[in-house]
Formats: sequence, C-alpha cells, structure tokens
Amino acid sequence: MRPTLLLISLLVAMGCNDDYVTPPADTNLLAGRITGILALPSDAGAGDAIFATDCVFCHPTDGSAGAGKALGTWIPDHTPEQALTAILAGTPGGMPSFELTDQEAADLWAYLDTQFP
Repeated sequence: MRPTLLLISLLVAMGCNDDYVTPPADTNLLAGRITGILALPSDAGAGDAIFATDCVFCHPTDGSAGAGKALGTWIPDHTPEQALTAILAGTPGGMPSFELTDQEAADLWAYLDTQFP
C-alpha cells in the first residue's frame, strides 16, 4: 500500500472512532454557542443533506455502527448539548471536529433528533 494511502486510511479510522464526549478547554464559550444553536429554528431536511456530506462515511443512516459509533443508540443516550459538543469540538482520539455554521449545526441536530429519537 502506498504510504499516502496508508496515512489517509489511518487518519480516517482514527477520526471515526469516538468515545464519550469530552468538552474542549473553553467550555463556557462552546456551551453558550450550543444554547444559541438549540434556540434556532431548524430544518431536518437540510440536516439530512449535511449528514450525507459529512457524517455518513463513519455513521450509517440506519443507526448501526460503522467506523464510528452506532447513532441509533448513541444519540438517544446523550443530550443535545453532548452531541453538539462532539460534532463541533470532536472527541479526544476519536471523532474530528466539524466546521459548521450555527444554522448548519441546528439543522444537523434536527435531523439527528428526528432520525434517532
């Protein structure tokens, strides 16, 4: 296997193996942002498109485990704040952080909450 392909494969595998959410160092800033995100009107259909672009590679749409956690059981067992913290800040040694606008994060959460209640 070529070194570049091996490195990419390792990075993807590492990035999709998330454990429990550990908030970033500046939890107050992120907590304030998440409170605002959860107050926004949201569109689960737009969140579905974001999921298809950014999440489906590690998290299958049926909720089963892929390279990442099984969202069918993980989402119902965690608060919206924990899920958004994992999405926006990533998890140590696991899921990478995602650069989403507040509206995109609200839409993605609406999809996740609808798809995996």
